[in-house]
Amino acid sequence: MQPRRRTLQALIALGLFLAVVAGFGQTARAAPAIVVDLKSGEVLYAHRAHDRWYPASVTKLMTTYLAFIAMREGRLTPNSPVLMSKYALSKPPSKMGFPVGTRITLSSALKMLIVKSANDVSVAVAETVSGSEGAFVAEMNRTARQLGMSGTRFANPHGLHDAGQYTTARDMAVLARAILREFPQYRSLFSIQAIKVGRKTLRSHNRLIGRYPGATGMKTGYICAGGYNLVASAKRGNRHLIAVVLGARNGTRRALTAAMALENAFEGARGFRGNGANVESFRGSGRSPVNMRPHLCRSRSNRVPIPADIASFGFDVPSPVAREQRQQRQQQASGNFDPVGGRGAAAIVVNSNRRSSRGERIAAIIAGPRAAFTPVSANSRLEADPLATMSLPTSVPLPRRRPIIASVNEQPMVAGAGAPPAGVTEGGVPMPRARPAR
Repeated sequence: MQPRRRTLQALIALGLFLAVVAGFGQTARAAPAIVVDLKSGEVLYAHRAHDRWYPASVTKLMTTYLAFIAMREGRLTPNSPVLMSKYALSKPPSKMGFPVGTRITLSSALKMLIVKSANDVSVAVAETVSGSEGAFVAEMNRTARQLGMSGTRFANPHGLHDAGQYTTARDMAVLARAILREFPQYRSLFSIQAIKVGRKTLRSHNRLIGRYPGATGMKTGYICAGGYNLVASAKRGNRHLIAVVLGARNGTRRALTAAMALENAFEGARGFRGNGANVESFRGSGRSPVNMRPHLCRSRSNRVPIPADIASFGFDVPSPVAREQRQQRQQQASGNFDPVGGRGAAAIVVNSNRRSSRGERIAAIIAGPRAAFTPVSANSRLEADPLATMSLPTSVPLPRRRPIIASVNEQPMVAGAGAPPAGVTEGGVPMPRARPAR
């Protein structure tokens, strides 16, 4: 009897040891998040900010940044033609699906890249900027090193899963800050709520735009391996903040987490006041990426539950508002919803007998209606390029291309957006005259 008891005790001890080891491993892989002040660069909050993560479509922030640099250097203009190649069209959704040979202006391409998150357009922009996807990826990594994004490696311009492509919350904050500081004239591109392409209206996946008070946009991303990611920015008064959230379990949780992080930082909540560290010098090492596919993309019967420590961002996140509660609060808020007023709170009374908590206010805001908006035109398609579909012998030189560029005409401003600098139209870039979709 005694040997059996000792064997049982040994097995129990071994099980406890393995559980503790697994617990340590999971804690080290908790979901990354960071909040940074745009002007000063101060890190106001950081949680696993140096852990590597699969970036998904937030990769397109670097694609956009390099397009901005090309325009600044005079290599391209907002009206430069972006050609849809056979290789670009081969990329899986999300995509626009334009036929091979279609040409659109860079201005429209960037809107589709940011709002629709079109993978085929991302490759077409990369080929326009650098000549090929491979050359563009090399430029992405070279630029990342110049910015000090030490935990980032790019393998493509769109963010579709590649085991060799990863980033960190800290690095994405550095990139977002570089974009907003170096190219203030293009900031409004990231706050577009919807674009009009032909007869279709394509809406942004960023739920903070038009809902969260002061939201100025940026970029969402999702792949099975990386979960739901978001780089968000918001401005109130003289303060402009950037929040990065990587690995949320769904789009609602992603929006709630980013909004709560921003709200805590704006209101100076405990743990969100910073300690003087600057994001440029805020460097460190982290763990390898977590593959979220078993937790998100298997059938429900085979899906592995997300451990609480992986799902945690280091602070309390409000629960999503249930459908019936959402309808009730929207009715209650009818005529009183102020998406840009107050101290970060919409005029939604969660309970008339007491003041709502910060988390309840954020949950109500994300569940509430978006502010009224007008879709931004992205219809500047140019004459199709017949060379894109021709097969010519390599010994025959290709004739010189002479693209027909549409004239630049000012468009109405986006509803709710401030007036841009002189010579800049809606979306932050000059808009050519819209042509009907073909």
